[in-house]
Order: sequence, then C-alpha cells, then structure tokens
Amino acid sequence: MGDIAGTPWKGSEGDPVHTRLITLAEDWPEAIVSNDATRIGSFMADEWVIVSASGVSAKEQFLSLVESGELTHSAMTGGSRPRIRVYGATAVLTGRVTNTAHYKGQRFDADEWTTDVFVNRNGRWLCVLSHITAAAPGLRSTSPPGVVSSHGIGANSGSTRAEWAGRAGAEGRVSRPRSTVLRCSRARTVVGKSVAAPLSTSA
Repeated sequence: MGDIAGTPWKGSEGDPVHTRLITLAEDWPEAIVSNDATRIGSFMADEWVIVSASGVSAKEQFLSLVESGELTHSAMTGGSRPRIRVYGATAVLTGRVTNTAHYKGQRFDADEWTTDVFVNRNGRWLCVLSHITAAAPGLRSTSPPGVVSSHGIGANSGSTRAEWAGRAGAEGRVSRPRSTVLRCSRARTVVGKSVAAPLSTSA
C-alpha cells in the first residue's frame, strides 16, 4: 500500500485490497439501479457528499430522494476501466459511467467521469466523497491514464447519482432539474449523475 508519506499504491488484480475495491466499484452501480436507499447507503460513510456543477449535496439529501421515489435509476454502466490508487487507508477510484435516471417522471441520461474517495474503517471501505464531471460531447470512451482494472461508473441530458441530491437546497428544498440549461452543460456538464453513488462508481 501507499506509505505514510502518501506514495500511491497501484496494486494488482490479484491483490485482496484491489479486488475488494473493484468489487465495490461493480456493486455500487447495481445498488443504485435497485433504487433501494438502504442498500445504496451501505456503500457510504455518514459524512458522504457528492460534488457536481450544482454544488455539494449530503448523503441524507440524496437518499431521501431515492426513498421518496422521486429519483430512480434504470441503468448505470461503466464505460471504462477504473483508475485505482491507494494511500494507506484511503483509496481513490476514477472511471467513466453512463446512466439513465428519472426525476419526478422525467428521464435524464448522463455520461460522466466520476471520482470516488473511499476510506477503510475497521476493515470496511466506505465512500466519503463522490465527484462527477460530464464527459465532453463526442468523447470516445477510454480508460483514464494509469488504469488498473475494469469498472465503470457518466452525458447526454441528465444527471445521476449525486446530481439530483444537489438539487436539494441548503434549506432542504428540491428544485427541478434545469434540463435545457444543463443539457449542454453538465450532462455535458452537469446533469450528470443521479445517484449517489456509484463508484461509484462510478462505485
């Protein structure tokens, strides 16, 4: 693993830590598509937040939308292998994901690059932060530099994972996705990910 100074450890496919992280990256998108808030939340630390073009959203905001049924996901597919780096008890997973979400009955499709930060607590890897960036229009799906193995956690006109949670304002209000504006921007810029989660990733 990475040393105390922070030297990243890339790992290999046969390494147990690498294997566990890959499993998380594959399982989290499945949890998101299940639309089961409890299952999705099991991948997140209590302080988990998602960062997108619309700001920073907390775990509670995101999961409340899933629990209410206002936000659902019908598809989430990895379009690239994840880049995995481990720094002691912290791991950073970066990959590309496409997904389809429905918010209050309106469909949104997203293609995004996602970065998920996991921390190991008492033997469990939990995500503390997810960051999503809409893939550039027409960009061919490729693996990020230094990729280690496969997984995928990505833009057309919708937001996935955290993006929807981001629509919940600081006062707890939830605003409707600005699909027209975001369509060219982050789902090609931000209407990126509707779920929370992952990996993610992706998970």
